Amino acid sequence: MIKSEVIKQILEHYRVIWALSHAQAVMGWDSETYMPEEGIRGRAVARAEIAQLIQRFMLDEKFVKLIEKAEEEKDLTEVERGIVRVLKRDLKFYQRVPPEVVKELAKVTSEAFVAWRGAKEKARFDLFAPYLDKIVELTRVVAEKLGYEEHPYDALLDLYEEGLTSRDVEAIFSVLEPGIKSLLYKLEARGWPKKHPLEDMPYDKAKMETAIMEVLELVGYPRLDLG
Repeated sequence: MIKSEVIKQILEHYRVIWALSHAQAVMGWDSETYMPEEGIRGRAVARAEIAQLIQRFMLDEKFVKLIEKAEEEKDLTEVERGIVRVLKRDLKFYQRVPPEVVKELAKVTSEAFVAWRGAKEKARFDLFAPYLDKIVELTRVVAEKLGYEEHPYDALLDLYEEGLTSRDVEAIFSVLEPGIKSLLYKLEARGWPKKHPLEDMPYDKAKMETAIMEVLELVGYPRLDLG
């Protein structure tokens, strides 16, 4: 699948970045599941340091030059071009957003989750409000550093859905909103059903498994043993 020697070198360097990102994800999962709340301060500091370390590896001069060299190659496959495109977007973020902002945002978002969970249980928004204020302040800085054409939120949306803008979102929800409101009004009038008719509808298990396997193959997942 990967034929370009430059892309192979890029992926070899990126292995460390991937490993750090993977560790970040596992630490985040643990924070939301088994970690005692008292451990959040240390965990937040650790995730902040890792976030800054990822930025350092991304901005390594040799790595940046490899990506620039790959951009100039004419015979890249579609997959290889995709790798370059995605890494260019990552580079844009790390080149424009200051390290102290990357570090502080990772730290405060880690702390904020535990604060939000406690605030939700106690119905005390004031316990979460200071963290939310800080997150909004930092994300505004990120938006300004990344740049945008029409709205600051465009820069933030693009981090999660490439090319999506607030104008697009408004257009989508202007269509969805009336139907959603109508559905909610009906539910309020009738009450939320305790059971759905589909729950009692018979189906052929073998045919359902076959359909599931076909969907999995279409999206590239390996075949599963459903027995």
